[in-house]
Amino acid sequence: MELSPASFATRLLSSPILSFKITRARTLSLNGQRITNLPRQIDLLSPNELDTLPKPLYVDVAFWARVQAEILAIETAKLPDPNAPLDVSSLKIDGIPLTEYDFIFNKENRRKSFLRHRDTKIASPYELATIQCRLESLGKGTYNQYEAEFAKGYYFRYSPQKPEIYRDGEDDYFNTYSPPSWLSGWSTPKEVCRPPAWFADFMIHLCPQKSQRRELLSVCRDTVFSRADPVTVLVGAPGIGKGILVDHILNAMVGAKNIKKASRSFNGNKFHDGMVNSRLFFGDEIAITEASKENLKDYHSKFAAIEEKHAPVGAPREMHASIFISNNYEDKISLDYSDRKFFIPYLTKELFSPLKAEPIL
Repeated sequence: MELSPASFATRLLSSPILSFKITRARTLSLNGQRITNLPRQIDLLSPNELDTLPKPLYVDVAFWARVQAEILAIETAKLPDPNAPLDVSSLKIDGIPLTEYDFIFNKENRRKSFLRHRDTKIASPYELATIQCRLESLGKGTYNQYEAEFAKGYYFRYSPQKPEIYRDGEDDYFNTYSPPSWLSGWSTPKEVCRPPAWFADFMIHLCPQKSQRRELLSVCRDTVFSRADPVTVLVGAPGIGKGILVDHILNAMVGAKNIKKASRSFNGNKFHDGMVNSRLFFGDEIAITEASKENLKDYHSKFAAIEEKHAPVGAPREMHASIFISNNYEDKISLDYSDRKFFIPYLTKELFSPLKAEPIL
């Protein structure tokens, strides 16, 4: 049955499955489909209220005929029954049925929610918005129904010492920490083995003084298995091996997913969520000023209030990252060497080259 032009606005406003917007260019967007060149008989209260509802809307018969078929098709389409079990078996992610995925939902930041295969534990590469569009292809409201029926809601936390799913108080948490592959099934050997000769060569070269080298090795050990107590500051000429220690050796030990790097604008940036979600936070060529020194002390406390993008600032979070700062120039580091919050090992002035292996300790 054809509707009169007078009921056009009423139908749009009252329908639970229709959405529309009219732009200044006289274009109608009906459930995302654009119909251009609206007749000039369309009249709204004022030019500044084109996108606000409700407003009196008058449309001539010629225009209504152009959109009548689209509206009736949408209204008569088969919609999912909100009380019936949702059937998403027809949707696939990279050829795998959606039913084989778990929907891990972030209660604090829905942008970070994701799908993960139930058996392989591999997360889907698609963003949540893409998944939402695919679900909506089954019918309007399907995504909301899928979320209500299948989503497993958690607070996301990075907790290297906890299991993947754990409960704290009345809340359930999803642990985003991913251990390095070598740590799977690893246990401490009964006897501490001597490290490889190449590592001994490198550490003797980088840190010639034995007492300093022992402390640096202790910091490296704690970085891998717990958390180093001081902020480690590596100061020395380019080419001596500072980057090799962090970017290659420690990177392999903590796992590439668990090391985050500071941007060059670190001192002027208020967002440092990488410190919360890593075992090692590395600031390469970062200057330490009087102001940033105090900030680093705060960040390296056991608990710190860290601002994250797209997330509300909450209570202080437990920190798991050991902090390493590297710079080629001593005048960029405003520190007192006696400050116990910082460890500034004496490093070589020689460029790195293969050396003869010697006992490391």
